[in-house]
Amino acid sequence: MDVVSQLPALADSINSAQTVEQIEIEGDADGGSSLGVATLNLRNLGTKRTLVLIDGRRHVGGRAGDTAVDINTIPITMIDRVEILTGGASAIYGADAVSGVVNFITKKYFEGFDFRVQGTTSGNGHRNGLQLSALMGGTFANKKGSAMVAIEYRHQSMLSCHDSPFCRGFGVSTPGRNPAAINNPDAAPLAFIPNQREASSSPLGRFGVDFDGDGLADTSAPSGFVFDVDNNGVVDVGQTPLGQEGFGDWVVDQGSIRLFEPGQLGGDDGDDGDDDDNAGFVNQVGGDGTPLSPYDFESLGPKRDSVVVNALMRYQLTDELQLYSDTKVALTQTEAVGGALATIEGLSLATDNPYIPEQLRSSLASVFAEDPALADTTSLIMNRSFIDLGQNRTHNERVTLRLVAGAVAKLGETIRVDASYNYGRTSEEIVFENRIIQDRLLAAIDVVTDQNGAPACRSSVIGSQASSRFLSFSPDDGTCHPLNLFGFGAPAPAAINFVTQDVAQTSVVDQQVANLSLTADSSEFDFSLPGGGAIAIAVGGEYRKESSRLQPDALGVNGLRIDDGTITTGLEGSYDVWELFGELSIPLVQHMPALEQLTLSTAARFAEYSTVGANLSWQLGGVWKPTADVLVRAGYSVAVRAPNIGELFQASTQNVFRRFDPCDQAVIAALSQGGSGDDDDAPVDPEVRRANCAADGVPEDYTQTSQRISGERAGNPNLREETAYTWTLGLLTTPRFIPGLRMMVDYFDIELNDTIDRPSLQDILNNCYDSPSGLDDRFCSQFSRNRNPDSPNFLAVENARVTQLNLSRTTVAGIDFDISYTLNLRQLSALDLGLINLRLFGTHLFWLDAYPNPDDPDFLNDELFEVRRPQLLMNASLQWLWSDLTIGYNLNMMSDQIVDVRIEDEELFDDAFAGETFVQDISVQYALNENFLVYGGINNLSNVSPFKTLTAFPVSPAGRLYFLGIRGQL
Repeated sequence: MDVVSQLPALADSINSAQTVEQIEIEGDADGGSSLGVATLNLRNLGTKRTLVLIDGRRHVGGRAGDTAVDINTIPITMIDRVEILTGGASAIYGADAVSGVVNFITKKYFEGFDFRVQGTTSGNGHRNGLQLSALMGGTFANKKGSAMVAIEYRHQSMLSCHDSPFCRGFGVSTPGRNPAAINNPDAAPLAFIPNQREASSSPLGRFGVDFDGDGLADTSAPSGFVFDVDNNGVVDVGQTPLGQEGFGDWVVDQGSIRLFEPGQLGGDDGDDGDDDDNAGFVNQVGGDGTPLSPYDFESLGPKRDSVVVNALMRYQLTDELQLYSDTKVALTQTEAVGGALATIEGLSLATDNPYIPEQLRSSLASVFAEDPALADTTSLIMNRSFIDLGQNRTHNERVTLRLVAGAVAKLGETIRVDASYNYGRTSEEIVFENRIIQDRLLAAIDVVTDQNGAPACRSSVIGSQASSRFLSFSPDDGTCHPLNLFGFGAPAPAAINFVTQDVAQTSVVDQQVANLSLTADSSEFDFSLPGGGAIAIAVGGEYRKESSRLQPDALGVNGLRIDDGTITTGLEGSYDVWELFGELSIPLVQHMPALEQLTLSTAARFAEYSTVGANLSWQLGGVWKPTADVLVRAGYSVAVRAPNIGELFQASTQNVFRRFDPCDQAVIAALSQGGSGDDDDAPVDPEVRRANCAADGVPEDYTQTSQRISGERAGNPNLREETAYTWTLGLLTTPRFIPGLRMMVDYFDIELNDTIDRPSLQDILNNCYDSPSGLDDRFCSQFSRNRNPDSPNFLAVENARVTQLNLSRTTVAGIDFDISYTLNLRQLSALDLGLINLRLFGTHLFWLDAYPNPDDPDFLNDELFEVRRPQLLMNASLQWLWSDLTIGYNLNMMSDQIVDVRIEDEELFDDAFAGETFVQDISVQYALNENFLVYGGINNLSNVSPFKTLTAFPVSPAGRLYFLGIRGQL
């Protein structure tokens, strides 16, 4: 994987060791199912548009709802070479080849025994890996048959946040309010900030008192309520930032109640000595809020163990008929640790709860004595992050099975018929440890004093009179244990065991492919073009069926898991497709002056899908060699991709999003400072946004109170197919007057229409309010706003729905270049100094544009310069081969890119760009004898740090990595 992904066209690929938080992949039905999966992504167009083949045949997908292949299931010792065809290739290989094809070609014959042992470790020793692989092969039945068996084991240890300097101690930066903007109106309103926290909640439990019974913490108190924990002579209610907005003012720390510590952004701005100016800041630096950065125990990279067994066999039954088979079983186990089990706002606690700190209970009792009616309406409202209920640990076990059987018949000198059947299955079980069960939590926090004077669940005390809302337990069975929410670490083990359970979900992906193809050329019929050659032809048909099923646990089906919160029906769907295809290669001219070769090629594929109906892919290309050392190639293709199962059938699953509200006054002000929409430096028109926000009832002085937005994501059964139009033009030269020099440059231009994508919530919000034609129902209908003027979240975005859509189009254009030179030092000196290989290859993008609104086709979302989408990617390598020694050096360069936000929002941020990145690797290989060699090296030699956000790109958060191995052949 690492070798393939070094190619600039595959720079956006995901490997199995990367940061857990960054993996959000198209078609993924559940975030956990991506753990340990390595997928390829050509041209930044998505893994679902990159077709991965084994020996030209399809491979079952690696996760539910998707066709993307987990290339970790391909044993490295079995691979002979990798062929990469960029540009639309659906006419030749079928759907999913919109951006291109990566074809892993396996060894056809092998005799003997080949093994490899390799170990890796990070510079600080916290990221360790081991790879053991073996390849065995030989012939049988008087050499009529041959067989190969590859066995590979890989281990990768878990990388935790505390193991990486960029993450340790809440060091990961997240986008939020810029501290510099408090006193400087000219400063950017947003910045990337370490140790940022969400001020509306806390692991300690941020809480306040609701006297009037409206479900919100009050910002003022009855006259009889005297509670002043900081002894400043002022009643505490509404004394803290966001406490003034109804989020409560207190926490319990080590058994004592105190005011919520607001941190930098929520504290005194140093201007006038009070806190009022910063009351609207929802996020803070430091303090008691819920961290947005990972805790030190959270995983940056998962623990992974895998075993792959792959067997290939060929048998020459007769001179004209060969049988073949390919059998593979891969087992992968991964484990990762997450943060808080849940962060829940608006928990209501009755005032007879014995866990309420005595000082507060006494004050409440005094108020109730003066006004008994308040006792019937008063409760405590708490926002709490449940980090102290145990680790949020996820275990995945994935099994991939692939069976290929076929026969090749020779019917003439050039006629070959290949018939094959391919079956694949990926099954997975995911176990989520310590998930909070909703009805149990509500029962456990409703605490009273029992007849013995001890805290007890109210449901247990009243037994059968308890509400029928309890579904996962019986109120009178004695299993409920009271849960103390006041203070970090306050919950007792028995209560934790009651409110949490391990839950599991299973998924299965099935693929069946039947293929029949015929290849021949016209020489079989004694026909060749005058001045050219024989015409090559390939025709055939294919039937393919894809199906996928994801079954959540019973608690999820009943909406009882806090992390889901809604009834989850899982994922189940299938489709099939019948295809007919044909290819022609026509050598028009050969071996003539200025026409050493002129060849025309064309291909077409007709497909009938059970979901989207009939469509046609085709391509036309040509090769012109004016001389033996110059080749010009060109092509045009129309490639089609039908929506996959996850895009069509993924059931509604609740998510919590963290996004910026485009109607926030500071955001619009920053856009206004940047200029108008006609200015290239400010692609978003602030006046359009301001007018649309006003039309939606959002006033100009609106300030976002919470970045936490609840919502759901789902598939869309009404999706249409997407179609890509691709132009390519390339030049390859190997000049004879400079032996050893090879130069290649390819231009590509891809336009993808009716793009199937699940736009981010930020894209949905921005597209809603940035449309020049007014509020856009396509996007504005995907969310709502809180219209309750008494709510602390009044006008905040809520109920977001992020679903798959057919967007307008996506375009990408650029050039690939590859220059290599081999210098034979033996020819320059009497001494044998070996060879030097030099290579420079890369990709320069001209544009990468998304047009997300079909109703406004000129509305642009420019993605170039965004993270993982730099304009220029280059690799430079130097290799010296001398006798039995090989020394290599590699330099990977990426141009400047914005860290983790849209390029359109650059002007809102201070220090948004990462700068140019240079990563160096070195390696050494030495042949001990004809059968054994040792090798080693250092990746990320200069210990470059990843970008400061959770994308952890473009290097591993483990830092410098060392590897050492031995390879042998017997």
